[in-house]
This record gives sequence, structure tokens and C-alpha cells, in this order.
Amino acid sequence: MGIVFRFPFFLLGIFLWTMVGGIISFINLLTLPIFGLATAIFPSIFNTSVKDVLTFGILRRGYRNLFFFLNG
Repeated sequence: MGIVFRFPFFLLGIFLWTMVGGIISFINLLTLPIFGLATAIFPSIFNTSVKDVLTFGILRRGYRNLFFFLNG
């Protein structure tokens, strides 16, 4: 029964997160060379993963959180 009440919010979240997460992921891809060089020079300050950027980690984590919300 909880899924029925959460489903409209889930769909709204998927719609919004696809737009916002897509923009953030695109910006991450554009700035990857700059932050890749900064990660090589200062690894303790910039500890981001290149694999996470290339596999659209922002979108994956957002969708995972929305599915956890739907399942309760």
C-alpha cells in the first residue's frame, strides 16, 4: 500500500533527477581533464574517481536512492 502513495513522488523524482543529474554529469565530463590533472597533482584534496564520472555516478546514486524510497 505504501508503494501506491509513494509512486507519484517517485515518478516526479525520476523526472527531476534525470534533468538535474544529467546536467551535473555533463559538467563533470567537461571538467574531467582539469580535475584529472588536479587529482594527479594533489590526490589528498581531490579524491574523485574518474570511473565514477565516466559511468555517470551522480545519476546512478540518485536513481538508487529513489528506488530505496519507493521500496520503503
